[in-house]
Amino acid sequence: MPRRLTPDLYERLFEGDRRAAARLISMVEADEEKASEIVRNIHSRTGRAHVVGITGAPGAGKSTLVDGLADTLRNKGLKVGVIAIDPSSPFTGGAFLGDRIRMQKRSTDPDVFIRSMGSRGSLGGLSRATGDAVKVLDALGKDIILIETVGVGQAEIDIVKVADTTVVVLVPGMGDEIQSIKAGIMEIGDIFVVNKADRDGADKTVAEVEMMLMMGLGSEDPRERAAREQEEAAHHVPVSAEERVREFMDADVVHAAEHTGAARRIARDKAKADVPATEGGEEDGKSFFEELLESGIWYPPVHRTVAAKGDGIAELADYLFLHDDWLDESGARETKRAARAERELVETMKDRLFREVEEREHLRNRFRELVGLIAERKEDPYTAATELLDHFRTTSRGA
Repeated sequence: MPRRLTPDLYERLFEGDRRAAARLISMVEADEEKASEIVRNIHSRTGRAHVVGITGAPGAGKSTLVDGLADTLRNKGLKVGVIAIDPSSPFTGGAFLGDRIRMQKRSTDPDVFIRSMGSRGSLGGLSRATGDAVKVLDALGKDIILIETVGVGQAEIDIVKVADTTVVVLVPGMGDEIQSIKAGIMEIGDIFVVNKADRDGADKTVAEVEMMLMMGLGSEDPRERAAREQEEAAHHVPVSAEERVREFMDADVVHAAEHTGAARRIARDKAKADVPATEGGEEDGKSFFEELLESGIWYPPVHRTVAAKGDGIAELADYLFLHDDWLDESGARETKRAARAERELVETMKDRLFREVEEREHLRNRFRELVGLIAERKEDPYTAATELLDHFRTTSRGA
């Protein structure tokens, strides 16, 4: 018998009922139609939580780090939500790892909500339903939501589509820095954590990450950049919907790097080549990170932790608070969330359009035929898509 949605269920969620949240997240995962109804009813009660993504290669210690962070954040009086994305079973679609083996210390804490979700084949380190699950926990009243990605290495940059702050976790001796270069992960990190820093090679890993950050710096003066952007905005010409969608689909990493770009552009001029970006060395004793932060610019710090021992966790939490404050003071939060809202709308429109095609028998049949023609190299995907859209428009006008 299908589970029903009732107004009482939403009221219980807004009052902090964890069972109501668990039930709604299960529905979000299992039924896309119910997911749309749920989001419609809770959307106005979201947008208050600070969403933190924890990403990195398998074996980096992300789960232990999340455990320690949740403990530290609770000790500061914050209500914490945790979404752990795990590999899916090919048979059931469920997560291989469950919340029973995660975060044992806080499993009975009423102000901590822990949920494991299967990736269900989604690339990018996230589950398809992750964004909606975040909304449920936001509406539940969580102050901070930690999302641990599945740990797929080079593909897991999708976290930037959901998180306000992205923490990239690396460890010595695993070649993570090389993977990061390939994946573009260096572009999405707001904070870099070298975990298991008591291992040999930690200094080398920190130095290499700092070097890669420095290599990404540009030399454009921020005042000149501001003037240029104002000039461009004044002469902005709206583009067609098709051009906008194509531009948006190509711009994920650009959006991800937007808020660190200013720091990278001015830092090369200010930093000495032989001084790591996050080390001290300024005459007033302030670190490079602190000096830029006082100027309103966020430059990604590289922080060491030994999560298994709890070392560096409290300081990492402080970096999260600093970035949270910076997002508000700089206006970057509003920019990121506007980009996220646009991306959600575009992706929802694509999903709805495809569903419309699937629900119309003649279009569905033609779709299958075109798939075969493309596979046989008798048709190309662009011409086939144009044909389907033309058919869709014609039938919609006649409806």
